[in-house]
Amino acid sequence: MIEEEFREVSEFIKTLRNYNPPIADVDESTTILNALHIAVVISYMRNFTNNRGFENIKNIKDKLIQNFGNKERKLHKKIKDLRDMEYAHSDSSAYDFQIETEGLFSHSVRPMREPLDDDELKMLSLMVRKIRTQINSLKNCSE
Repeated sequence: MIEEEFREVSEFIKTLRNYNPPIADVDESTTILNALHIAVVISYMRNFTNNRGFENIKNIKDKLIQNFGNKERKLHKKIKDLRDMEYAHSDSSAYDFQIETEGLFSHSVRPMREPLDDDELKMLSLMVRKIRTQINSLKNCSE
């Protein structure tokens, strides 16, 4: 199952990198690009969260990224933070500022989301390839 998940991540990354929005409709293309970025972040990181029913893969998660270099680990953490603070939850740290009224936060403003740039998407694609290789290696060891 996890192998299929990472295959899907690869497809999302490829679609995002190849997406050429029509210049005439900026609003629609921005929405689609945003949705593709969210899909990449969520689908990649869901394989590293604690999921009910899949507790037996907790120790495998570290093995999946054991061949990552420092830059890859840094990007992995960035994606985790995006997922945790912005896409899967509504952490206040993802918001630019908050207005406090009578001791209560009454209003927050979200800044423009900063999508992964093309270099990060290329690196993520390579990271997913490494993970898929590691999955195959782990499968071969268990057979």
